[in-house]
Amino acid sequence: MVDQKKEMLVAGDEVSSNEDINRDTMRRIIDLTLPDFELQMGRWDALDSKAWNALGAASLSLTLGLSLGDPETGVIAAGIVAFLVAAFGAVWTVWGRAAQTPINANYLWEKYWDESVDTLERMLVHEIQNAARHNSSVLRNKSTALTVAFAGAVLSIVCALLAGAS
Repeated sequence: MVDQKKEMLVAGDEVSSNEDINRDTMRRIIDLTLPDFELQMGRWDALDSKAWNALGAASLSLTLGLSLGDPETGVIAAGIVAFLVAAFGAVWTVWGRAAQTPINANYLWEKYWDESVDTLERMLVHEIQNAARHNSSVLRNKSTALTVAFAGAVLSIVCALLAGAS
């Protein structure tokens, strides 16, 4: 089982044994990458907040368009469609998959208590890398969804302005 874990840790690397691992380098990698998770979580929350703001703007503009405009015009229908696009984008943004965080001390202790410090550090770096890759992918998807929400909100505002002008 120990050999199986070590093989997993060095997959894709040219490291063949624990003697080849530079502990200072491993610690430096951990120190440099852990703050990135705080930034990713901040970006995650910011994207969610912006999505709800876009939906709020679309809701307000739809309400104004309905109260100011003539229901017989196609502008109101276009405003409703734009609102639905904004709502879809906002829900798509917030409904994204969950963020992965690096493994914590309790998990490390339960699973790797019998491993060497070098193996433990390699596992932590591997987990940090996997979580960062996953989070980056989800954040890209959330950004795309937010673009849809903003496009719908802008179109809804334009429709409200046109409805008010008519």
